[in-house]
Amino acid sequence: MVGKHIGPYRIEQELARGGTAVVYRALRDDGAAFALKFVPREAPDYEVRRERLRNEADQSARLDHPRVARTLSAGECEQGFYSVQVLLNGRPLHHVWREETRPGAGWPPERAAMLGAQIAEALAHMHSRGVVHGDLKPPNVMLCEDGAVVCDLGLAVLAGSPRPHDVLMGSPSYMAPEATRGEALTPRADLWSLGVVLFEALHGARPFGLRDDPPDAILRAVRSAPLPKLPAHQPEPLRLLVEGLLLRSPELRTGGAEEVAARLNAMSF
Repeated sequence: MVGKHIGPYRIEQELARGGTAVVYRALRDDGAAFALKFVPREAPDYEVRRERLRNEADQSARLDHPRVARTLSAGECEQGFYSVQVLLNGRPLHHVWREETRPGAGWPPERAAMLGAQIAEALAHMHSRGVVHGDLKPPNVMLCEDGAVVCDLGLAVLAGSPRPHDVLMGSPSYMAPEATRGEALTPRADLWSLGVVLFEALHGARPFGLRDDPPDAILRAVRSAPLPKLPAHQPEPLRLLVEGLLLRSPELRTGGAEEVAARLNAMSF
C-alpha cells in the first residue's frame, strides 16, 4: 500500500496492524499528515471490520477531549473502507511495558497513578456523552508527549447496549465479568478494565490468566478466580482503589471515572 492513494491521501508508512485494520501514516494533498486505518475488500470478515471502523467514527463524533483519539472522517473506496484520524506522536502502552516492566516489577506508584488518572479522565468524558469504550487495554492506550490518549473505539457502544457484533469481542484479560456473560455494557465495565490496567502497571503482570493462556481459561478466571491483591508494599490508597475497581459486582465497583481520576490525582507518594 505504501505509495498508493486512498482518496486524497497518499500512504507513506505502515504504523501498526491490529485485529480490525492496518494503520498507516498518510499525507493529504495539502501536505498535512494523518493516521489512516484501512480494511481491504479482500480481508476476511470485511463487513464486520468495516462496521467497526464506521462505529468508531460514529462514536468519536460524540466526543471532544484531548485524551481521546479523534476520528475525523470515514468512507468506502474502490480498495476498501478507511477512516482518518489525528496522527498521534507516541507509543502504545504495551510496547513501553515490554521494555520497562516484568512480572512482579511494574512502574513506580506515582507513574502508575498518573497513567490511571489520565485514562480515567478520558473515560469520564466518554461516559458523560453516553459512550462506553468496551475494549480498554494497553494496546488501545497511546503514551504521547502530553500523556496517555485512549484510542480504538471500534467496539464502543452507547451505555446500556450490547456489544456491536459478538458478545465476546474484545480481549478476555481486560473484559469485565458482566461483559463475558453478554450483559449490556455500562460505564462500570470500563472501570473494571481500568482496574486491570492499573494492576498490570503496578505489578508488571495481568491479574487474571497468563499471557499465553487460552481465552476460555482466562474467561473462567475473570468470572470466578479469587480476586487478586496487590503486594502490601504498594501504597494503601492505591491498593484499595485498584481492589475497588476489580469487584465483580458492577454495583459495588468504585465510583465513576470522574471520581477515580480525582482520587488518583490527589494521591501523593
